[in-house]
Amino acid sequence: MARGCCNTPGRGPRIKTPTVDKHQSSAPAHPSTAEKLPKPDDTIEAHYASLERLEERYRHELLSDEERAELRDRVLRLRRKLSR
Repeated sequence: MARGCCNTPGRGPRIKTPTVDKHQSSAPAHPSTAEKLPKPDDTIEAHYASLERLEERYRHELLSDEERAELRDRVLRLRRKLSR
């Protein structure tokens, strides 16, 4: 007796259908850089919010000495960046 299943599908469709539309689109391929970049005010606000979270974590979370030193360095770097 032959092994295998008799209900296996065939080879599939024999007509090759195009998978990519060959017509040109009027939409740009990539958004403009003006749309990508955040406004300077938004960036500064985000940095200050991040600084507040880091300082809060530094004050109240139980951390190992190494983690505490890394977090302190991040806080100091961010403070320097914002003071420019």
